[in-house]
This record gives sequence, C-alpha cells and structure tokens, in this order.
Amino acid sequence: MMKWYQRQELYYQYRWSWWKYSNYAREPYKRYVDVGLEGTRWYDLYGKYLTKGWKIYEWTQEVPTSFGSNIFKSGRYANWFNNVVIGRTSQGQYNLAVTLGDEIRTTLTPMTFSKPAFNGIQADFRSDKYALTFLSSRVNFPTRGQNVDVPETRMTDFNNLFGFRGTVQVGDFVNLGATYVNSHFSRTSTDLPLSGFQEGQLTSVQNQDVIRWIAIRITDDSPEDGEGGGVLFSEQIFINRGNAMEPAAIEPRIVGGLPVGGALAADGVEAITLTYVI
Repeated sequence: MMKWYQRQELYYQYRWSWWKYSNYAREPYKRYVDVGLEGTRWYDLYGKYLTKGWKIYEWTQEVPTSFGSNIFKSGRYANWFNNVVIGRTSQGQYNLAVTLGDEIRTTLTPMTFSKPAFNGIQADFRSDKYALTFLSSRVNFPTRGQNVDVPETRMTDFNNLFGFRGTVQVGDFVNLGATYVNSHFSRTSTDLPLSGFQEGQLTSVQNQDVIRWIAIRITDDSPEDGEGGGVLFSEQIFINRGNAMEPAAIEPRIVGGLPVGGALAADGVEAITLTYVI
C-alpha cells in the first residue's frame, strides 16, 4: 500500500491529476509559472483556507497594549491601485460599495462633514428607498500609499473619526435623513469602555497631570464674508462628578469678540476665547 501526494497548485492551476492520461493534442500544454504570482495563501482563525492573494491594506486596533493602533499599506496599494481601492457588488435594486483611498471626495452634509481629500474608508449602500454611508478614519498619521511597502504606523495615542448618514424616501417628494459624525482621542494602553467610542479618552500626554485650565475658542467658519459668525450670549460650565452632572461656579476669562446687542460676536477674523481655571 502506498500513498501519493500532489501539490494543490497542480490541480487548482493546471487541473492536472497524476493518475490520468495526459494528451496535449487538443488542449495545449501550459508551462509552469511561479506559484507566488498569485500571492500567498490566507486562512481564517480556525485554519480554513480562504483565498490566495496579497495584503494591500490593514487597520487594526488592539487593547490593552502599547502601540495597538496600526495601519499598513503595501507598495501594491500605490502601484496597482493608484492609492484607491474600490469593491462593489449589486443584486437587483440593492447596491453596495466599499472605497478605500487617500483622497476621497466625500460629503455627508455641508454643515456636518464635507471633505475633498478624505483619507480613510467609505462604505455605501443604496436601494430604491434607502441610502446609507459609513465613514471611518484614523485622523492622525493615516499614512499615504507609496511605491514601496509603507512601514506599519503603530501608535498608542490616536484620533479616530467615524461618520454615518442614512436617508429614506417617503412618498414621491419627501426624503428624510439622519447624520452623525464623531471624532475623539483615545489610547490603546488601557481598555476602551463602550462609552469611549463616543466620548474618547485622554491621551498619554494629557493624562500625565491633572487638568488645570480649559480653553474654548469661538471663531467664524466663513471669515471672508465678515458676517454671520459665532455669537456668545451666556456661558455655563458643567462638571461630571461620577454619575451626576453639576454646574460649576467658575467664572471664565473672556477675551475677544465684538459687543452686539448685549452679546459678543465673532465675525470675520475676530475670535472669542473663554478660559476656565479649575
């Protein structure tokens, strides 16, 4: 009794079985090529074979550990895909697309998020009635694709951005939508609670000492028109003490602003700065 073994490439790539008669009269012979031309083999967590290819992009986040936020972009990301990778599928009225790029033109709404060079991932879904968009990016050091493998940018302190927009068509003339955008600092050296995905955490540098003062700056988002800027009518600071949110009797030092009708306005290049010493 004898066992015979055959390399998987011989069957999957050439459909060759060693026990069958070979005749190349009708089907021409296919020469051997480097098995690495199609990349390396990839398996799931349980060792099940998935596919054969290359790792183009990877974004991972591990906690609790130092340098747990990692982004990797291979040289093929720039050479083959010119720094933008698009995956798309559809069935009937349902369409799904995932776009990964260094400069993506994306808009949720003009007042919430609109950027001509978004570096991150955008996932889109659309049907006859519904439309959904999800954005994700590591804002600090998202890395840019180059002709060679970009070294992994591992960081302990990071700034992530997440955005979402969904719309639904109601009747022929009404379209309802909801938008959510969140950007927060955090760190991988400690466990991230569920609330941290919305509120974030202090970075390692920010957490080295107690907070001694807080500054809030109000400016005009369109200073070129010289009008319609930010207006400060009153102020109140609240401090979260455990499970209770309490107002604090702390008076800020206010600098800047133009008096307009009993309020302070930040029009044009004017800015209002409130400094709370705590």
